[in-house]
Amino acid sequence: MPSRVSELPGTAVSELLDAPPGLRKQACEFKVGLVETPEPPTGRPAAHSEADSISTASGGEDVLDHDLAGDNHVDHNWHGYSTEGIPQQPSADPNANCWQRMTVPLSEHFVGLLSSRRGKQRLWMLRKESGAHAQFDLHWRAMHLCGTHQAILNAMALMEVMEGFTVKLPMPLWTELLRCRNLDVHEAPLSLERVQDILGRRIHVERESFELRVFAPLAARAATIGKVKMLAALCTKQTVELPANCDWNIIKELQASEKVTMKLEGSRVELIGVVSTVQEAAEALKSGVRSEGPRPIFLRAPPGLTHPGETQGWLSV
Repeated sequence: MPSRVSELPGTAVSELLDAPPGLRKQACEFKVGLVETPEPPTGRPAAHSEADSISTASGGEDVLDHDLAGDNHVDHNWHGYSTEGIPQQPSADPNANCWQRMTVPLSEHFVGLLSSRRGKQRLWMLRKESGAHAQFDLHWRAMHLCGTHQAILNAMALMEVMEGFTVKLPMPLWTELLRCRNLDVHEAPLSLERVQDILGRRIHVERESFELRVFAPLAARAATIGKVKMLAALCTKQTVELPANCDWNIIKELQASEKVTMKLEGSRVELIGVVSTVQEAAEALKSGVRSEGPRPIFLRAPPGLTHPGETQGWLSV
């Protein structure tokens, strides 16, 4: 029977923690055609089982003698760590209840997540939802995991969702998502809440690059890219030429009233947003420029000058 340990990458740890009550730290033994029924926990396992445990936990790599668990490792408090969902029947996966350990290298983005203001809260949620003991090592930029095989797999899956992946965005869609990030659903067709409902995942629009971070497993990347292409077809960019004597107040008024992003480049104005809204804004801008004529300008009287009637009154006194 193939072992599920092969699904895990190479491991390395700095400390072996004792298993909580109900879990076995020794490796599961195989018999020909029959899996041995697990015995109830009765204190610490035998010495030969301890060596088997180290070999299973470290992926078959050599382990130094000082890494073996001794009497000075019995003070770990495992209160509050969940063991629900772990198969205990003899017919279950024989590796599911083995106590293992491993180290997962972290990316720069994930290190930033755990080093931020909410880093401790994220680490606490990782421990609670996975059932594994997780220790963040900032110096080595790694995460030390210790627990059952299934608990470690759960922790790695949660870490994958916590980090997410990025998807390239066209400039019109990226600009529209940034403009609508703080708007409600009824105020913008591509608001953040509506886009999250379409993708079915929590998202974050990167401000320094044309990218969208989606907090989902890597297996959902292909489906997410297809939905992003559908959203990109809803946005466009249109350029409107302006005359040399154009009144810039018209552009400011349209920018405040229209639900598009306006970008000035010399004598041109770029309108970015949803296709229908951009077309309406372009027509309004062109008609406003064509109908623009001379306007009367009323200035306030300079200091020291008075109304002619008031001057005659002073002279008659």
